[in-house]
Amino acid sequence: MRQALGKRHYSEANAHELESLDTFPLSQTYHTENPSFDHGKATFGRKVSRRAARFSGWRGGLVACITCTAFVLLLNLILAVVAATAWNPTGGIATAFTGDCETASRFTTAFHLVINILSSLLLGASNYTMQRLVSPTRSEIDKAHARKKWLDIGMPSVRNLPSIAKSRVAFWVLLGLSSMPLHFA
Repeated sequence: MRQALGKRHYSEANAHELESLDTFPLSQTYHTENPSFDHGKATFGRKVSRRAARFSGWRGGLVACITCTAFVLLLNLILAVVAATAWNPTGGIATAFTGDCETASRFTTAFHLVINILSSLLLGASNYTMQRLVSPTRSEIDKAHARKKWLDIGMPSVRNLPSIAKSRVAFWVLLGLSSMPLHFA
């Protein structure tokens, strides 16, 4: 019984706090933060350099996606050069292997496995970047709320496209179009 009364008192206090928050836009409550607080140094018991902090969070994910995409591109270029030079193309067709059918079957299975792994890496990198591009910023959320519109936060949503920066929309569309062929490979 005592615990139930404590919970009721706690919920009434929270309801009063929430009512007072409703009168101000959420963006105005952030101006009371400590201006000396450095988000790059906010760690849990470990020291992080400013350079490392710059590439934490979504920036680190974006760097990982760019690195993954550059790796796949470089590997594809190397394989294209090898196919064009070492596999003796005749009539525009290069022969990678001639010989035993079972060995050729294992070779093509391994080759298709590598292709699927690389395309999955590209698709994952593209999907992550597209999700980051369509995520609204704090100011975009405030502008949408001022127009009495709501935005989806925490999930990729086409509904956010009219409310985010046009350059991010353009990059989002380009990534979407360039990712389509990966589904057909």
